[in-house]
Amino acid sequence: GTASLLLDGTGDSVTSTNSNVINGDFTVEFFAYASSFAQDAILWDNRVANSGFAIGTNTSSQIIIYANGTAVATGFSGFNNSAFNHIALVRNSGVLTIYVNGNSRGTAQTYNTDYPNQPYNIGSSHTDTNFFTGNIDEFRTSTIARYTSAFTPPSSEFSVDSNTFSLLHFDGANGSTDIVNSVTGEGITVIGKARILPGGSEIEVSIGNVVVRLPATVLVTGAQIDLATGEAFVVSWNPIAPGATQIWTPIDPDNP
Repeated sequence: GTASLLLDGTGDSVTSTNSNVINGDFTVEFFAYASSFAQDAILWDNRVANSGFAIGTNTSSQIIIYANGTAVATGFSGFNNSAFNHIALVRNSGVLTIYVNGNSRGTAQTYNTDYPNQPYNIGSSHTDTNFFTGNIDEFRTSTIARYTSAFTPPSSEFSVDSNTFSLLHFDGANGSTDIVNSVTGEGITVIGKARILPGGSEIEVSIGNVVVRLPATVLVTGAQIDLATGEAFVVSWNPIAPGATQIWTPIDPDNP
């Protein structure tokens, strides 16, 4: 991409309130360039009161997996000190694996606990301490175990697919603090009872982890539908059947 997230180690971090990816198999991945290595410097952390997972480094440039309050696996090699490194934390059937530049550098068994709806920090711990010094780019979370053996890290920007929960390119202007999630409709909230109904084989629209096809309908017995703001594929929802149960249909703005 055109830029990356710069963290100076003195209070810089990114915080998200939406971290529902830690639910079953998952992948948290990004590229990291370390300007220096500090003991327990945190790259990513979704813990609340030490319940959850985190990725950190130590003074020996090793990558560490934290489960709850304990370091459970350490990547003993593979982190290049003068380059961007691809880091991936993968849970596959309860086994946590940390991949550094495409190679497994540590595993931890039987960590099946889910931590839905917990916030996460990029560049610091959940207590806003242990700050990382360096750059992070192409931060992506996925609802599948994307890597289960050695692989070649990508050499270009990630793209959104149906398994992508969040994607941060960090491609803003120099000095910008405006960070855009590239997943379409990230954080869709349905108020009341609703469900997405398939409506044929027309064009597909991804809304967070949900893929709907146009035309499709949403039946709502509650009050309203809220779509999160941000960079998104713009879809307007039209009520087409007034009454106790509203039927809403998405309209493609490029083909209304």
